[in-house]
Amino acid sequence: MKTQHLLLAFAATVLGASAAEPTSNPSVVALRFVLAADAFTAVQQKLGVIAAKAVLRVDEKRNTVALDSTHSHAAIVRTFLTGLDH
Repeated sequence: MKTQHLLLAFAATVLGASAAEPTSNPSVVALRFVLAADAFTAVQQKLGVIAAKAVLRVDEKRNTVALDSTHSHAAIVRTFLTGLDH
């Protein structure tokens, strides 16, 4: 009986983990002409705080900006960054 309960608990854990919402892969924007930190500052100043929340991280070493692809402003921020980098 105890083995059945343990097996049932294990099955519920496995099924619960597989039913969890998948983590979103960040969309990364590689910049060539603008520093990533400066680009993030420009997003904050020009697009505002809500749009800036679409930025997950700024990697100054790789000069990239990672965006949360599920954020409602991610496409706008990506377009802005692409235009800023020309």
